[in-house]
Amino acid sequence: MVDEQYESRSGYKFSSPASAQFENSSGLFSFKKYIEDLENRLATVEHDLRRSGLAKDDASTEASSSQDKEPEAQSLCEGRSSIGLDEETSRNQSLISPSASTQRVLPQTDLPAIELPTTDCPGMNLQYWQGCAMRRKDMRAHTRFDKFQQQVFAPLFAEEPNQVFIGPVFDEIMAPFPFLDWVLFKTGLTSELSSFCSPSWRACVNAVLSMTVCFRAAKSAFAELQGDAWAYFKTAFGLLPQLMAEGKDLEAVEAMTSMSMFLRGTPDAQNLSLLVSSASRLYQIVSMRRNKVSDAAHDVPEPQRSSHLLWALHSMDQELVFRHGLSPVLDMRHQFLNELESSGSLDTPMINLFRKRTSLAVIQSQINNLLYSNTKPDLESAPLAGQIYKLATGLQQWSSEMHLVIPTAARASTINELELSLLIHVDDLYLAHYHTILMIYWPLRGFQDDNIINAPQIISSSDFTSLRDLSRTKCADASQETLLLIGHFYSLPFMSLWSFLSYFVSAHLTLFAAVLAQPRGLVAAGHLSAMEVFMTSLKLIISENGFDIRRVASACAGMTSISRAVTKAATAINSPSQSETDHITQQAETALDLVNQATSPMYIAQNWMSNLKNKDYDISVALARVLGIPWDLDQRYGPLVPEALMPETYAFGFAESKEYSMYRK
Repeated sequence: MVDEQYESRSGYKFSSPASAQFENSSGLFSFKKYIEDLENRLATVEHDLRRSGLAKDDASTEASSSQDKEPEAQSLCEGRSSIGLDEETSRNQSLISPSASTQRVLPQTDLPAIELPTTDCPGMNLQYWQGCAMRRKDMRAHTRFDKFQQQVFAPLFAEEPNQVFIGPVFDEIMAPFPFLDWVLFKTGLTSELSSFCSPSWRACVNAVLSMTVCFRAAKSAFAELQGDAWAYFKTAFGLLPQLMAEGKDLEAVEAMTSMSMFLRGTPDAQNLSLLVSSASRLYQIVSMRRNKVSDAAHDVPEPQRSSHLLWALHSMDQELVFRHGLSPVLDMRHQFLNELESSGSLDTPMINLFRKRTSLAVIQSQINNLLYSNTKPDLESAPLAGQIYKLATGLQQWSSEMHLVIPTAARASTINELELSLLIHVDDLYLAHYHTILMIYWPLRGFQDDNIINAPQIISSSDFTSLRDLSRTKCADASQETLLLIGHFYSLPFMSLWSFLSYFVSAHLTLFAAVLAQPRGLVAAGHLSAMEVFMTSLKLIISENGFDIRRVASACAGMTSISRAVTKAATAINSPSQSETDHITQQAETALDLVNQATSPMYIAQNWMSNLKNKDYDISVALARVLGIPWDLDQRYGPLVPEALMPETYAFGFAESKEYSMYRK
């Protein structure tokens, strides 16, 4: 009997060699059973391919009994091969690539024929689908759906060693921002209930340990112990994603603020700003949740704890604003300092010092809003002079109320009232105070001599002939007082010294510009003398402590040398050669013009001493070239940052995976 042939709607012909033997006995029923057997065999092959994860040419899908199949039928059967995806993908693929049985038009049946659209066969691009299947298998082989896992770089000691190690220096470490109380912190260290299960508590303890290691380290052992400090910090920093995603109480905010305190002593200002802003936002979230869920007693923090944490964050935020020109995160215009008074805080020297710092931060916030919210204050001379007069009056009132007597020689009574361990933080307040004076008067440098009209209230002495002259004098006096304080910082740990050093570099830049602007007279000689004393102090710190601040000393030495040459050329009876004078004059004029264009000398100093670029970055690069300061612009940090303080020196970075490195090649 001749084999019957069936032609599908798409044009393929299928012959059934075995149909003759079933024709007389069972008819169409046996033929359907034969088709079902073929489909079962195809399903078995697909299942095996899914288990292997790879799609191969499915030669086994051909029926062993159909030796006379035409090439068209062979191609269609090959298109039925699996691509190794999951079940849902296989079901979708079956819609795209219909089987041969669904494309047959069966004769002698009452069922309506279903016509499927013609599609491209996946088997024609089998290599692509095999690659997709292999990629999916590799993804499933990894811990794709596992949670974040913390990596511990420094194991914690038992409770008692932690208490003995941290306790003696805890108050000194937390003195600038006392948002942590030692009694509560000690209770957490010795409590059996916590057992360091809370990620917020573990992060906070590791951050405090990192600061403790730096504070207790001998100056000669800084390079050896700095790695241990970064190990503790990296362990705490590894918990940051969990704190940001799941933090719901003040412990998480305290942990992030503690990490911020550690980064204050490093050049990593970028991560410092991110930590402060994240902690501030999380504090706002916790505060809103506390206000809405007032019946949950365990979520309601003590007023003292919450108030101290809020003002600590605001002070650090404002410090970043004043030093780097960032926009503030916390708006404290509607907050009042009497919250510190009414929150139950004890009247201790450390709390009094904290109140002085927070009140100064409020004044700095007003200065930033009025004078530095834009790149340059776009105000007329008279309104600008009035604003500056108001700010200067407020700062003077702050100074008198806080018993900060200027100059520094008259503060013996204040020092006697404070503990010896807090003296360095008093000097820190003086540095911030002098820098605030500079930030108030610096914007007046851009005004000409005729701008003295309509601004008589700010000119209190006949010595000032213009607003520019007033600005130069006030800024230079504050900078000179700043440089004289360097002698109080000889015995500090390296990271603590670095956190204050930008104040001195900014003051040195200001005096450098003042000498170049007016190189003659006793005033210029006094400024130059202060610069030379500062240079001598830097050399003494390097020789006695071994701190790697040679780049800072070299940059300041270059500015001092140029200032000395300009002063000598301006006052010498026998002037030097014309070529030498022209070179010095051109270099000095270029440097002075760049400094005068800057928004603030502190911004230039921070571009040189951190990894956070601000609005004066281009000016900083140009000035470094004029002064001969080597600067690799591909380097992540400024040219004055020593390798001993770079976080990357202690593996604080991110390593690429082998797979990613392979794909990049």
